[in-house]
Amino acid sequence: MAAHRKPKQRTLSSRTALTLALAGVAGATAFEGSGHAEPRLTPAQVKARADRLYQEAEEATDKYNGAKEEVRRAEASLEALRDEAARRTARLNAARDALGSMATASTGTAASTPPSSSPSPPTPTRTYEAPPSRNGSATGGPPPSPPPAARSPNSPGYAPRPPAGCVS
Repeated sequence: MAAHRKPKQRTLSSRTALTLALAGVAGATAFEGSGHAEPRLTPAQVKARADRLYQEAEEATDKYNGAKEEVRRAEASLEALRDEAARRTARLNAARDALGSMATASTGTAASTPPSSSPSPPTPTRTYEAPPSRNGSATGGPPPSPPPAARSPNSPGYAPRPPAGCVS
């Protein structure tokens, strides 16, 4: 409170003294065993240890070689599966091309359709019945035109439509 008084001298608290004492004891026990050298091994002990290490190295090498062989087999299997997938994809593409050709031919003239072994049934003619209009009459104007035929990506002149809501 009074600025003219001498500040009080601080002494070590019991907590600080205890911390320093424990740190000293921990340091002494940690470095206690590091000053001694390992006892000398006899030649028989050295030979036994070397034999054990060689045996461990041989086992590790056998494990490594087994894993390497397993990887080689897995890679060969993967390559065979990739080849099979490529063959099936090629076969599927050929079937799609043939189907596209047949679809294109069937939309052309009737003379271009391949002959069939059995006579095909006549195609039924659909009549359009207009739904009743708001006033109840069935004559609401001409029937709507049918939707355009869907084109496959393999057909000539195919152009994908932009998604709804996109302005091109």
